[in-house]
Amino acid sequence: MLSSDLLRMSYSKGMAKPLFIDKSYTDIIQEVISLISTSKTVGDAREEAKYLKKIYDPRLIDGIISIILRKAKIEASYPVEPRIIRNKLFSIGPVTDGQKRREIIRSFYKELGFNPMKYIYSDMEDELEIKYVPELNPIEIIKEYNTELFQTALLKGVRLKIYTNYNWKGLIYRMKRLGLMYNAYANPFYLEVFGPASLLRMTERYGRSMALLLPYIMKNKDWKIEAEIMGRTGKTYRLNVSNKDALFSKNTEEYKISFDSLLEESFYSKFKIIAKDWKIVREPEPIVLKNAVFLPDFLVVKDGVKVYIEIVGFWTKEYIQRKAEKVKEFAEPLLLIVDESLGYGKIEGHNVIKFKKNINMAAVYIWLNDYYNSLNRKHSKAREVYGKGGKIRLSEDVVSFKDVCNMYNIEVKTLKDKKFEIDGYEKLKNYFIKKDFLKKLSGLSFENKKLSELREEYGDYIIDVLEHLGYRMKWTSVMDAIVKKG
Repeated sequence: MLSSDLLRMSYSKGMAKPLFIDKSYTDIIQEVISLISTSKTVGDAREEAKYLKKIYDPRLIDGIISIILRKAKIEASYPVEPRIIRNKLFSIGPVTDGQKRREIIRSFYKELGFNPMKYIYSDMEDELEIKYVPELNPIEIIKEYNTELFQTALLKGVRLKIYTNYNWKGLIYRMKRLGLMYNAYANPFYLEVFGPASLLRMTERYGRSMALLLPYIMKNKDWKIEAEIMGRTGKTYRLNVSNKDALFSKNTEEYKISFDSLLEESFYSKFKIIAKDWKIVREPEPIVLKNAVFLPDFLVVKDGVKVYIEIVGFWTKEYIQRKAEKVKEFAEPLLLIVDESLGYGKIEGHNVIKFKKNINMAAVYIWLNDYYNSLNRKHSKAREVYGKGGKIRLSEDVVSFKDVCNMYNIEVKTLKDKKFEIDGYEKLKNYFIKKDFLKKLSGLSFENKKLSELREEYGDYIIDVLEHLGYRMKWTSVMDAIVKKG
């Protein structure tokens, strides 16, 4: 990523535009490459490039140089660490007399065997020596420059919307591992990411995490990003960039993600040891609720009781509150595990466990067991009243568990009990369906049908019916799939 002083943008009529480069800049890049050669110092190369800065934007030339230097092998050359040399010289204090200064240098020369002034700053960037420059392709430099320029522009982002129909699930998990604050929506599918400018602190660390996301977006065939960014005067501008606007790099090898993958791995392994009576599933299937999409980190299950768990990265109080509000309609609860050091504001709530450095696994296990036991108590009372379901009377072809719970004031766990049945109805995953109606549906073929079309014709219950009849889903997007047999 380029440093912020190398950002090149144009602003007009509320729009911001990164000044990308194209193939017409090949000769310029080739000329810069020729200036960066072995046996020179970095300072020498920068000095020789000054004439180019008089012709072209200096920020462009410095940006290209910084990308090329990162690919070169650069080393400091000195007989003794310059830090030691500086400490010895500076310990004498200020010397204004020229003769005395020369005497001090001579004495050091006798002691060290070299002129200390030659190496006093040889660990500084401009004094580093270029040892090796690989063969470079100007087109690849153009791609990398555009990518890094865009990354730097997004450091000023308040909010981003990312549109792509490719590898959306992998992209969401990538954001989660980077700890980014985001929302996912369907119809049309897009991701909303809160930018560094939306935070009051840790903006640099958060910005680096967001910059790491960009190359993974660019790996997709088609993508578009709409952003709100802060200009120099604090004014907000709109920025729209797609894969068609410039040449971009799709190389993600140098952008390694390590934000919370180790934290997740640690949580998973420790949970399996501590909570052996609970089954834990990593990266469960996405949950689509109205127009929102959720991908929790874990699903834990015990005797049919399900709890989703999400480890939250960067956060604000408002972000946590919005997430908690949106998941209220989940059939199962969502337990949020929040790192206090990665946000600001006080957060409290029954479904929130806070931690610093290490997750308190005992607190997680206690929370899960308290929830499980509370459901059991409610389940026992409901079982006394309704027994095996004999007192429940339904008339519709299909009735959801939620509707039955609301009508009879009982818990979902009661309905999911293996012994719980309703006369004349087959119990599916989330619905009761009349046996005659299910038999009628089983006589139809749903092979190669679009799930979206079936949901529109029958309703959401058709998903449970298809699963019951032995069909599987071949997902083509976050909201649609092709139905396959077996």
